[in-house]
Amino acid sequence: MTSKDITQISVIAAILTILAVLKIPSIIPGLDFQLSAPAALLILAFFGIKKYFLGGLLSSLLLLVFGVFNPINVI
Repeated sequence: MTSKDITQISVIAAILTILAVLKIPSIIPGLDFQLSAPAALLILAFFGIKKYFLGGLLSSLLLLVFGVFNPINVI
């Protein structure tokens, strides 16, 4: 894994982390629409499944550490 790959994965994780915090509220609690969903498809198309998956794992770990998400949100 090169330094370019590590940099791209960390930028992907940062983008997903920021967009996961932004949610469109719903009438029913717990069914909020995360704005990271459309961005995730673009990231997947441009960078591939490996970088998207690693960036998503890193983003989920960051959100758990920050206390924004709980384990149920990650699953």
